[in-house]
Parts: sequence; C-alpha cells; structure tokens
Amino acid sequence: MKIDPYKNKEKYTAWKERLQDGILNISKENSNIILNYLEDMENGANIAVGSPKGSRGYPRLNSLKARMIFFAQQFEKRKNLQNIANLTEDLIKCSIFVFGLGLVEFFMNILSFLIKARNKAFQ
Repeated sequence: MKIDPYKNKEKYTAWKERLQDGILNISKENSNIILNYLEDMENGANIAVGSPKGSRGYPRLNSLKARMIFFAQQFEKRKNLQNIANLTEDLIKCSIFVFGLGLVEFFMNILSFLIKARNKAFQ
C-alpha cells in the first residue's frame, strides 16, 4: 500500500467529482480538451514515445491539471484564444517569452497532443 501524505488521489478525485459543467473560468472547448487530456494521462493513453507506458500518478495528474488550467486562462486572457487546439508553435514561443516562464518543452508536448487529437477528430 502506497502512502499518500499529501492526499493527491483524494484531491484529484474530489476535483473531478465537482465538475458539473466543465472547468470554471475557461471556455467550454478548452475545458473539454483539458479533461480529455487528463483522462488520457489517467488511463495511460497517448503517452510520449520515450515515456514509460501506463497511467500517470496522482501527483502528476494534479500538476498537469493546474498547469493546463493556468495556461488556458492565460491564453484566453492575453491572446483571446478560446480553443487551445488552435495553438501554433510560433504563438507558444511568443507567449512563453511574454509569460516569462520558460516552459517550452511542456508546451511542445501539449502541442503535439493537440495536433494528434485534432487529426484524430477530423478522420
């Protein structure tokens, strides 16, 4: 039995149970994309080639949830982008410079997931 002193599993499951109409303070499209991404990470689907297969742990899921929601809010506020599936590499690089966060690798992973999801949706 694994010990979870920070109660990551309880936080994540409680957050998922509270979702009625999607994630608050972001658009419905972004909410759906983030929830689908987190579900994939929870199930271990669409994992990067170099990453170990299997589902992600609850600390990782909480971290991804917080980052994805933060960046969706920032793109909506600063760039008026209501659907993060429409992100481009140039927009990401420009925005990271403006945000001053230096998370290029994180955004490139998200961008590759969104491209896969968009291509999958249009097939």
